[in-house]
Amino acid sequence: MAQERQARYDSAIREAEGNIMAGKEVINREINGKSLIMQLFREHEIPVPLKTQGWIINSLHSIRYDPQIGEWNYRYFKGSRNSTKMFDLLSKLSAAIQTRQQFEEHGASPPDSPVLECEEEQDMEL
Repeated sequence: MAQERQARYDSAIREAEGNIMAGKEVINREINGKSLIMQLFREHEIPVPLKTQGWIINSLHSIRYDPQIGEWNYRYFKGSRNSTKMFDLLSKLSAAIQTRQQFEEHGASPPDSPVLECEEEQDMEL
């Protein structure tokens, strides 16, 4: 049972990532009782302010990325206020997804912590 839930979760995350990079709309549906888009941020270790987490869970309808021009747009429910943080968070998300896909294309595992990887490279250059 737990393996099925995990498999559904993993599949939903990978499908959403693929749809984002293909320029398709991703609906903020529930996966295992949690917001799909909030889980994407967690999967990629992108910190989301608490207030914005609530907005994503309660107000965000969908997101769409245009890979041709590198631009995001999103829709939220009528009567909700707009988020001031979403565009910044979404640009971090697309960069994280692209990084993961590049590593997977080359048959390597993406680094668990890209920030540490960069620091290590800087140390080597010194």
